[in-house]
Amino acid sequence: MNILLRFAALNKTAHSFLEPYETDPKKAVSLWNNIPIEHLEKVREMIKPFGGLRILFRGPRYDYTRGYTRKADAVGFSVYQK
Repeated sequence: MNILLRFAALNKTAHSFLEPYETDPKKAVSLWNNIPIEHLEKVREMIKPFGGLRILFRGPRYDYTRGYTRKADAVGFSVYQK
């Protein structure tokens, strides 16, 4: 996602809240990473103007579920472009 578009779509409060969670585009595919799960609804409201984004839950993974974390088990989440 274009940095200018990201900056223009977020208000100042949202930008300052999400800034610590931004990922380096050279190292990761996600836009924001390791956001604590308690901020889920707040972040959903902030990214609503973007559209085309998806949230993947992160947390403990066991055996065959290594690539998948349920929302109920999640301790954090990441935001990706579709």
